[in-house]
Amino acid sequence: MDSLFSLGQHVFFKAIIVGVCALASGCTTPGSEEAYFEPSLNESNAARIVIYRPSSDWMGQAIDFRVMADDKYVGSLDPGSYVSFFAQEGQREITVRPYWMNIPDGRPVSVMLHAEQKATKYLRFAQYVSSVITGPAGMQMQGGTKLQEVSKRDWEVRQ
Repeated sequence: MDSLFSLGQHVFFKAIIVGVCALASGCTTPGSEEAYFEPSLNESNAARIVIYRPSSDWMGQAIDFRVMADDKYVGSLDPGSYVSFFAQEGQREITVRPYWMNIPDGRPVSVMLHAEQKATKYLRFAQYVSSVITGPAGMQMQGGTKLQEVSKRDWEVRQ
């Protein structure tokens, strides 16, 4: 039989197409979920919260670090980026959760802060290396993440 594809090639290409579609339907791009936004909050009646990630933070390039304010998604942090949003006055829990391929991966890091009306709070998110272990199997780095409140000056000179 003279056809463009043999039966084996046809089955192979169908399997490839089905596999790609299954992956595409199960995954979303980092930060593609809808960010929480409260239109009634603004600079006159709420606190502004700014979380930044230094551009020198080269680790975790493939990880989607999602910022949550009181368990509501407000944005994602890439190296050198920041997320800014308004929050109601009072105690607020800010959390950064790592995701890999849209799956929670690793421990979230949180900080409680007191949001004050018409004030801005600055937070710095960073990763750190605490030790490097080398051996016959290669190199392994151990470390973690930090989320801490910083001054306006630290925000202005962020690197």
